[in-house]
Amino acid sequence: MGVIGGGAGGLFTARLLALRHPTWQIEVFERLESRGTFGFGIGLTGAALAAVESVDPEAREAIAAVAFRFATAEFRLPGGTVGIPGFHRGVAIARSQLLTTLVDLARQVGVRVHVGHDVDVDDVRRDFDLVVAADGVSSSTRQRYQDAFEPTVVEGRGRYIWCGTEAPLDGTVFTPVRTPAGYFTAHAYPYAPDRSTIVVETDAATLERAGLDGFEARGADPAESDEESLDVLTEAFAPMLRGHKLLGNRSRWFRFRTVQCRSWVHGNAVLLGDAAATADPSLGSGTKLAVESAIALADALDTDAPLDEALSAYESARRPPVERLQGWALRSQRWWDSFPRRMNRLAPAQVAVAFLTRAGAVALDETLESNADVVRAAVAAWAGVGIDGVPHRRIADWVVGRPLRVGDRQAPSRLIDLARRRPEDGLRFGGPVTVTSGDPWGPESDRLVDAAREIVRDGPDRVVLLRGAEDRQAVLDRVQVAERIRLDLDVPVGVTVGESDVQDVAGALVAGRIDVACLGAVPATTTPSGERGAW
Repeated sequence: MGVIGGGAGGLFTARLLALRHPTWQIEVFERLESRGTFGFGIGLTGAALAAVESVDPEAREAIAAVAFRFATAEFRLPGGTVGIPGFHRGVAIARSQLLTTLVDLARQVGVRVHVGHDVDVDDVRRDFDLVVAADGVSSSTRQRYQDAFEPTVVEGRGRYIWCGTEAPLDGTVFTPVRTPAGYFTAHAYPYAPDRSTIVVETDAATLERAGLDGFEARGADPAESDEESLDVLTEAFAPMLRGHKLLGNRSRWFRFRTVQCRSWVHGNAVLLGDAAATADPSLGSGTKLAVESAIALADALDTDAPLDEALSAYESARRPPVERLQGWALRSQRWWDSFPRRMNRLAPAQVAVAFLTRAGAVALDETLESNADVVRAAVAAWAGVGIDGVPHRRIADWVVGRPLRVGDRQAPSRLIDLARRRPEDGLRFGGPVTVTSGDPWGPESDRLVDAAREIVRDGPDRVVLLRGAEDRQAVLDRVQVAERIRLDLDVPVGVTVGESDVQDVAGALVAGRIDVACLGAVPATTTPSGERGAW
């Protein structure tokens, strides 16, 4: 078996298969030296470590021995600082150290690892019965056989730059800085007592106003860092850096690329890790994605099935969880893209809860269990009550049971059963507006904002109601669009939901994404187009 790419996914796959199949000849080809790899520290979630331990306790122990452990996170916002005590249950480690450790672990079980060795994909396919292409987001294997894999690569709107610093941090820090050009937001975390990774994010307009958008146009060497941007950002984040500078390692502004493929298998070649699918780094699950895919591939090959059937079984088993995680990551990406717009509208604790629930992966009551003080403070700020007035459990039910007043009308709760509602009672709705897009900042949502603007122009006391498909993903989509309308127009917005969506409704309310949710079918008293009207 030949593995192209000596990242975490490729090396761990090679080790697992060598452990399970000692007679196999397994070789890994990596074109970069481990200590010359791009980046600084990377995070390994508790789930990623648990996955490693479930199949290879020795590897888990070796990684933990050289990793740095921390647990806390905090948002440092203009309105104050809020901590998230149990945020990170994993470790962080220098990327070069992780790869060096994995190379050693692979070689210990007989894997031949060729570092600094570039190979041709076709040659590897001819020389080995099985080729695992773990060659990253710019996979040459995927590009060579793109007619078979049918990849789609979508660039995000935000701009990122990956930096390092010798400034020590106690835990993860999220902090925005307002400059004359606009906002820059840092995602920072330690990976050693005196080493931290800092990813800075902004938008294209801010980058242009700051005069930092011309580095690529100057035809810089691929190994060169954008020193001008590093200097500007060092000054902007001086309070956090405490006298230290931002350091570069091929650091330059980029847009994250979300990779998806119609197929992961072509003959005896199979894609793995970022070569097959990527997830926005704001979710912090890239290495987890690769490790779990390595385990799934090893499991599929651990049978007597023919190779083509085994590879097909791997893809069938692994694709659903990968696509689910990509969906969470995309929601996280879009939340961060619009982060500066919401941070001054919410109390710091609400921002923290909005962050924790941004992807739809964690329910409000589940968040309460791990971060009770933060969640109760956020709910108190949202409800306008003292924290003593917020319950200690079943907080979602309490949230949706709060009344809502719009103008001179009031609903007794934030979850309204349309089948039992009388037109003369409670809120006055406008619309409904049908949501079909999952992108709250795309052209389709621009049109929805225009439709909402017309609704409230006809009656400022109306709640704009968004409807759509009944599945949970569609509900989360229109919740995102609802927040966009609230941010743009500063008007109350509701969404149609199902009875099983109470947790999502509660989280969306506290995070300032919606004002109310409606159960049941929209009455037939709306306008024939279904896009305007009042009822």
